[in-house]
Amino acid sequence: MTARADAERLHPLTAMARGWVLLAILLWQGIRQIDVDTETLSLTFPEGWEAVFLGALAVLYLLVAVVGGIGAARHTRFRLAEQRLEVETGWLSHTSQTIPYGAIHAVNVSRPFSARMLRLARLRVEAGQDETVTFEYLGWRRAEELRDELLELSRRANVERSFSVDDLSDDGAPAVPSDREIPGADEGDVLVTVPPSRVARARLRSFVPLFIVCALAIAIPVTIARELPGVLIGIGLAAVAGLARWVWTIVSPGTVVLRRRGDSLTVSEGRFDTNVTAAAVRRVHSIEVTQPVLWRKPGLYTLTLSVMGDVETDGEGFSLRAVTHDEVQAVIGAVRPGANLDALLTRRLSPRARRRYPFASRNMLWGHDRELLVIRRGLFGRSWNLISLARLQAVTVDAGPIARRLDLASLNLWMPEPGGLEIIPGLDRAEALAALEDLTRIAAKVAGPPANVESGAP
Repeated sequence: MTARADAERLHPLTAMARGWVLLAILLWQGIRQIDVDTETLSLTFPEGWEAVFLGALAVLYLLVAVVGGIGAARHTRFRLAEQRLEVETGWLSHTSQTIPYGAIHAVNVSRPFSARMLRLARLRVEAGQDETVTFEYLGWRRAEELRDELLELSRRANVERSFSVDDLSDDGAPAVPSDREIPGADEGDVLVTVPPSRVARARLRSFVPLFIVCALAIAIPVTIARELPGVLIGIGLAAVAGLARWVWTIVSPGTVVLRRRGDSLTVSEGRFDTNVTAAAVRRVHSIEVTQPVLWRKPGLYTLTLSVMGDVETDGEGFSLRAVTHDEVQAVIGAVRPGANLDALLTRRLSPRARRRYPFASRNMLWGHDRELLVIRRGLFGRSWNLISLARLQAVTVDAGPIARRLDLASLNLWMPEPGGLEIIPGLDRAEALAALEDLTRIAAKVAGPPANVESGAP
């Protein structure tokens, strides 16, 4: 990309935001090494090696923060072209990168503490494992505006959407809804609000605190009886460090809020370093809801939304802990309007599957309609997986020696990362083959190109 009048640059204060750690160390070391004579009120500045050390820190700060930040701000340009985002970086060597709007699946706006002090923000554009660009830093208002612009351009560039078979036109092309036809397109709807107090209660209802208390109850009396004060001090410090880390994991995210804004989902979190991530609803290809056994009484769940192409960002899309049943229903309704899980979960494994899968066969339910497949698992803790049939890459059937002897087969559903593979074991062989044919036919109709069909069952 050549320099153009409409190309934008990074914020001029990028150097200060990038080098605040080195600046803090430099100031701290300088203040520590200045002696004050209380009688004469005179100052004694460092000399010798202390002055050399401070000078080295100052030079390092100038090179890394000031020079590097100014160079990055001056030599990073980006432009919203007609069909793609164009980025040019580099000082000595130049690198040009173009990202089609249709490939953008998530945009993240984060504000570290130093950036918040300067009213700046970091913008990260996700478009696959090898197509990610980060702007450090932009003005925080411009970063939010750019996030909304990129998501809107991505929505317009993508004809493929999450639609049902009934939305197909006569020629088989998807009927793409306009903004007015999208629920919640005009204003942001709050779907989930998770306060830190609820997260604290949920984390207390786990086996980890119980194990820690039991370990301390055994270790402390033993060390006292054997008169090992050093070990006792070590146990105390470890307990304090573990408690501090537990408190930090609850306090640092602050109140986590998930909103539906038009055709995108936005998650905002962070008490000190704020972070806002937005992803298009059409990119959500699976939803996983889990409930540990100790969370059943308070009715809390963990909700994970896998975003298509989200490989590097924590290995997953959105993961929200300690959400209520109503909040889970609200998210499912926003991503999959009209989905009725109870009506879909009607199929069980074969009675013969108890001989091969004694635990899974008693609690596993599954079912699908023309756009969604749902699987429920769990003997103690429960999990529900909702899979978009439009995102299926392949459907396979296989059967091992024991399964063939029992006339059983497994149905394998292959999806993009990070969803990976879902397996429904212990089906009647005829039912598995019929489901393979049915699922591939539906997936081919709603997603365009047909899903791969492979059968390993005899």
